[in-house]
Amino acid sequence: MITRGWADLDRGVPLAVRHRFPVTGITALVTATVVLRLVADGRIGLDDAADDHLRTVRLADGTITVRELLSHAAGVDNPAPAGLMADSVPDLTAVTGPVIGCSDAARGIVRPSNGGYAALGQLITDVTGLPYAEAATRLVLEPLGMTGSSFPRHSAELGPDAVTGYDVTPDGMLVPAPAMICTIPAVAGLWAPAGDIVRLGTGWSALLPAELARGARPAGRAGARRNPGRPGLDHQPSRRHRRARGRGPRRNRRAARPHPRSPGSRHPDEQDDHARPAAREGAAVVGEPWFPAEPSPAGRRNDVSRSCQQRPGRPSCTRH
Repeated sequence: MITRGWADLDRGVPLAVRHRFPVTGITALVTATVVLRLVADGRIGLDDAADDHLRTVRLADGTITVRELLSHAAGVDNPAPAGLMADSVPDLTAVTGPVIGCSDAARGIVRPSNGGYAALGQLITDVTGLPYAEAATRLVLEPLGMTGSSFPRHSAELGPDAVTGYDVTPDGMLVPAPAMICTIPAVAGLWAPAGDIVRLGTGWSALLPAELARGARPAGRAGARRNPGRPGLDHQPSRRHRRARGRGPRRNRRAARPHPRSPGSRHPDEQDDHARPAAREGAAVVGEPWFPAEPSPAGRRNDVSRSCQQRPGRPSCTRH
């Protein structure tokens, strides 16, 4: 693996393969894989009500299933963005309260939900009897050889290999940002080097039975257009919902394509039902956590190599 950039600008530390980044969005894949391993072991069922397994917190809607939480289709409310990053990890109830709110109107519609994955993290703890970080390490990180990854509970645990994050001032200057971690480890608490991220992305499905792994894979853009409202469940969105998402009739999309294609060629969006990954009954589509976007700061400089610590709404990156 080749690296380029800086782990710390002020100290002039070049970026190396050992350096760790906060990989917030990827944490959901770890959480979902742990849950699916518990499903494979028969300890929980995809169609079980999540509240049947929760002990520390509960959902306001006791009928929401594990499948819906995995698919971001449960309509679970998001914790306040200001409470998602801090110097240490508090008890979950301090972030969400003892009852996690739900919106009946949003149930069955895919809306990324940190609250839903917070509930899954607590479900993992309640079912295994282990802290989330320990269960995730035993069931995912260790089997995949992700030895450089961890779920720190305090910023002091980040160690010297954590990249330094920077904020951009209005005049384009880079200022070191305080080291912060996600207050809900199951949502966005993973810190990992690049090599471990590759191991996770290429190996998570090998930890599951083949049929369960196939069902957990997202259906892709074509499949998502067919069933954007409730992936993995044969739910067809209404015509009004399709138009609200900016997706007109297929004939209009096809006519708008400017590039001619050779006879017999097929655009990815034109796959037929045999080629398109189908949304199957019983599939559990894995989602990813979400942070509300922040406004882009004015005067961002593009001529400075820098590493960005992931903050709410800001991706982790190295720019050159």
